[in-house]
Amino acid sequence: MNEDEEKREEETGQLTRDYKFTFGSPDGKRVVKDLKRLANYDLVLVPLDNNGRIDSHQVMFNEGQRSVIVHILRKIKVDLGKPKQTEAVKE
Repeated sequence: MNEDEEKREEETGQLTRDYKFTFGSPDGKRVVKDLKRLANYDLVLVPLDNNGRIDSHQVMFNEGQRSVIVHILRKIKVDLGKPKQTEAVKE
C-alpha cells in the first residue's frame, strides 16, 4: 500500500466515524428518521404523469433522494431491510 492509499484509507475511516458520531446519537437518529420520511424511503413510489404513464424524471428525482439516505445508513451500518410498500402515485 502506498502513501496515498494509506492516507485515503485513514480519511475514509475517519469519515465513517464522523457519520456514526453524527447520525448514531439520539439527535442524529431523529434526523435520519425525518430524512427517511421526506424521501419516502420506506415506499417504492412509481409516479405517474397526467396520462397514466410512468414519470421517469420524477422516478430519478425520488431515487436521488433515496440514495442519500441509503448512503448514510450504509456508513452507520444500519440494516436497510426491504421497502414496505410499492404503489403508483399520480403527480
